[in-house]
Amino acid sequence: MSQVPAPAARTVQPAAVVAKSDAEPRRTRAPRRAWRILRAALVAVLSLYVLYVIGINAFLSTSMFGGVVNQDAAMLDVHYRKGWSIFPGRIHARDLSIRGSDSNVEWVLLRGDFGLVTTVRGLDPDSSTLDLSGSGVAMREVSVDHASAETAHWKGDALLEKATLRLREDEPSGPNAKPASPALDAIARLDADDARPLLGVLLRDSVPKFLVGLADMPRLRAYARVHVAPEEVVLSDVSASGGDIALRGSFALHGDDRRGAFVVEKGPVSVGLRLDEDGAKPRFFDLDDWLEDQERNVKAKTRAAPHGKLDGSSGDAPRNEPRSEKRSP
Repeated sequence: MSQVPAPAARTVQPAAVVAKSDAEPRRTRAPRRAWRILRAALVAVLSLYVLYVIGINAFLSTSMFGGVVNQDAAMLDVHYRKGWSIFPGRIHARDLSIRGSDSNVEWVLLRGDFGLVTTVRGLDPDSSTLDLSGSGVAMREVSVDHASAETAHWKGDALLEKATLRLREDEPSGPNAKPASPALDAIARLDADDARPLLGVLLRDSVPKFLVGLADMPRLRAYARVHVAPEEVVLSDVSASGGDIALRGSFALHGDDRRGAFVVEKGPVSVGLRLDEDGAKPRFFDLDDWLEDQERNVKAKTRAAPHGKLDGSSGDAPRNEPRSEKRSP
């Protein structure tokens, strides 16, 4: 009689072992899911970067730039030999040339290599205003022609310590208020070789020959409030020094109307300069009160934002600027 084999003994796993085997797949799924999300994010960022590089370089390398900027070539003509951008917010232009004219005369030709760094720190959607504080321009091998203070191989670095860019035109807030047009308002600092390109661009050929030497302000350091809007450029609370020369004042360009006032100090000697369409007119006495009145006239037509909007101050000149003592002969 054959013997029936005994059934195999069933192995019973402890509950802890079963729980551990179920937990292991869950622990491996979590890193895989995180890696998939990270990989998708990296692909999206890389795709946006590629689109930016292709788009901005196509804009800079084709006629699209000229079509946007040079809409009125008789008034403003901008060209460059090569323009490119590799990193968002950084644009380079080699052999950039800017030529302009007004109803009276063709003015300066500015040439050089420029690098623009744009920093966007915030956006106010209610006023469509960008905070561009920290943006700047590096300028190299700059030359200026057709001006009293011509120059070559000049370099400088401009920084917008505080800056806002308003993107749209707002309706006037009161019956006597002026409309707020798209505009850039900033507190700017400039460190440069000297002041020659500034005099060339802003004052053109209106500076008397005997004052052209003012452009030789070695190791120039300057501060100013800057307001740029359609057909309007205003430099107020200007304070600059270089070598043994110091300068303070304001300048405004409204279409074809130029007006400005400065006090220039060299050692113990001070002279005031009033600038208008007829040229520069010197003044030698009572310079402090005279400059205050002239600056008030310069700013009268400006549609700039209130000064306090930039830094919360009451509108005083930028702090830490190289302002010298006020002197009158």
